[in-house]
Amino acid sequence: MNIEINKEDLNDFYRAFLETYENTTDAPLDYLLTALLPAIGGLISLKRWIQWGNKKIYPNIWIMLVGASTNMRKSTSLNIGLNFNYTLNEEDNSRNFILPNDGSFIAFLNVLKDEKQGVLKHSEVESLLKNMSKGYNNNMKSLFTDFFDVPSQHKVSFKKDELLVVRPIFSLSTATTLNWLKKNITKNDSESGFLARFIYCYKTSKEKSIPIPKAPPKENIEKLKEIITKLSNLPEKEIQIDDSFKKVFEEYYCEIDKLINSECLNDSKKAFIGRLQTDYFLKLTILECVLTGKDTASSVEALRVKKLITYFIYQAFMIVDCIMKTDTRKNEEKILTFIEKKQKVSLTDIHNLFSNNLYSGKLKSIISSLISVGLVKETKVKNCTYYELTNNETNQEDD
Repeated sequence: MNIEINKEDLNDFYRAFLETYENTTDAPLDYLLTALLPAIGGLISLKRWIQWGNKKIYPNIWIMLVGASTNMRKSTSLNIGLNFNYTLNEEDNSRNFILPNDGSFIAFLNVLKDEKQGVLKHSEVESLLKNMSKGYNNNMKSLFTDFFDVPSQHKVSFKKDELLVVRPIFSLSTATTLNWLKKNITKNDSESGFLARFIYCYKTSKEKSIPIPKAPPKENIEKLKEIITKLSNLPEKEIQIDDSFKKVFEEYYCEIDKLINSECLNDSKKAFIGRLQTDYFLKLTILECVLTGKDTASSVEALRVKKLITYFIYQAFMIVDCIMKTDTRKNEEKILTFIEKKQKVSLTDIHNLFSNNLYSGKLKSIISSLISVGLVKETKVKNCTYYELTNNETNQEDD
């Protein structure tokens, strides 16, 4: 299965944004769209919401781009996504559309107390987490997690003072490499509240190569900036949802609910898709309505958002699979691929596959595990033992 973002499924603004910047970089378009979401959500901020039971859902969005270290253009994508936020910041230096990303937590809170349309950008999530782990910031991660739901107010106590922040809200843009995630993110981290609040976009390669990037068309930039400027000055208004929206949402919610309650889904995946199922579905719905000039969400918006959420669920699954994949699992996959190619192999063949770097006891344990779950079967011919996939005979019969 491979789920991709199709430009034809996007609203006019998203398409115009991608068409404006697609020749300025060879970054994947999925990166550019994902990086745009917190920029738009940050500007809309408290001006639009969906009433959901006893709470209001606001469009603050946290994203993380994941890929190879240098050639995937993660930082480039983050900067393009926030291009107009930077412009607004330059035009009014009394504002913090781009929030300060270093220094103490109390300094950040003092900015957040007044700025409600900011985006916190860290080109590497490592720098964000390191800042959070400093002694004077040691409660930062848990408070960020609380702020995601935009409480009506939050009082933060320090040694000598207290700070009251009313409706703390911000969007967050960051990136990292898959290797860094594998080395530094534990199972507990992947199931904790902080990382589970991100939308992830993971790409392994670029779709194209652009040796000499072009400047974005000025006419397009002017049109986009006009729309963005309006977003930064919206009046407060609740987004309504009609019956057609509710029908699409309820069906999709139940579909994802079955997945979450499935025994075959591990806790890390459940944690990563829990917020996508409801919170991000509604946050992206707010963006859809604002960008298309609607005050009421219908099935049209619901179906567009459903496609995006399905894509981001798939991305979350890929991230979890990569993070949680153990050396044993990697070796199992290597052996299965080898047997599939050769059809029938001996223990010596498998030893040679690993250049004799995997000791015999470990290798036999992996093969026994594959046999026990029915993926591999053992056959004996005279004094030799061979291994083949259990579906070989089935496939031959089907043919």
